Amino acid sequence: MVVTFFDSVGSRRGRIIGIAALFAFCLALSHGAYGAESRFVIFKSQVERSYSQEELYEIAREPSQRHETEDGYTANPAMYPLFSEVIYRTTRADGADVDIPFRLHIPFERQSKRQRSLIVVFHGYGEGDVDNARQLGHLHYGIADIVCANGLNAYILVTQYPKSCATWESEANQYGIAPLDYTLEIIEGLIEEYEIPADHVAALGICSGATMARQVALQRPDLFCAQVLCGFTPKDSDINVPFSVPTWAFNNTSDEIADIELVRATFKAARKRGDPVWLTERSGGHDTWSRALREEHALAWLAANGSTSFAPPPPGCQVVRKRESKEAFLSGLAPILLIASVVGLDVVIARRKKRGTPSS
Repeated sequence: MVVTFFDSVGSRRGRIIGIAALFAFCLALSHGAYGAESRFVIFKSQVERSYSQEELYEIAREPSQRHETEDGYTANPAMYPLFSEVIYRTTRADGADVDIPFRLHIPFERQSKRQRSLIVVFHGYGEGDVDNARQLGHLHYGIADIVCANGLNAYILVTQYPKSCATWESEANQYGIAPLDYTLEIIEGLIEEYEIPADHVAALGICSGATMARQVALQRPDLFCAQVLCGFTPKDSDINVPFSVPTWAFNNTSDEIADIELVRATFKAARKRGDPVWLTERSGGHDTWSRALREEHALAWLAANGSTSFAPPPPGCQVVRKRESKEAFLSGLAPILLIASVVGLDVVIARRKKRGTPSS
């Protein structure tokens, strides 16, 4: 094909122009679409490795607080090799260039590149920092989904807001950009860089990050297709605000932060409106994410969803107060068994007495 092209160019000058055009085209391909340089720099790539079932079991059951630093808990060491360390290069409104670090899990090469999803993690207040590590603090609970036999067919984006700003929407940090703003920029950049379908972006929100995930999904229904909310803390006004995307929420009955009655009322109103929502409610305190990631495979559910075709959670997962229902069943069964035992004993005694009575 190339020979035919050059043969069709009559003059030497034409051949030179043709070679220059081909070189420019190849250079453009090497720098991405339209010749623009990538805004992402991977300075430490993730490492693919295999884990035994015993290792996965142990990792997924380690408390987040087990790994401490001087400033508090940090990520499980098993997470670091699974997430590349990436720099996002952008420019602030004042013209200053800024490098923002984040973590990114890239699907293993053996996975099909078609229909890959992007899961965006919005962490809670406890994971805020500038170490580009602590935001991975709870994701080890879902390690089985990330390194399963075929690998999770999804990118996982984990940005981090600096502790100095304490919220996703504050510009009071060393970057001079609100974390939510640069996270959205990174999302759109990754969609372009890795050719991710625009309707395959999902959100995982943990603690205060669940409130942020809910808010950004409302603001950008064109971008997000599904969300998992762990420890979601609604406001009174949330009862009247629809859920714009399929939502699976996890809340505990003894959570000291999230009012479980308000959570129930919010999702009851949502179901009445016909919103695609599911609430998994269990006993326990504020930590709802460990079981959501480990036992309910929330990451796999998010990776499998698209805006035009989403799958409800597996049967039984959306049952409210699963553990309490089981305990109620067992507690209700106890008196029935006791009564049956007493009646059965009376029958046995009566039969023995009848056998022992002499006939007249």
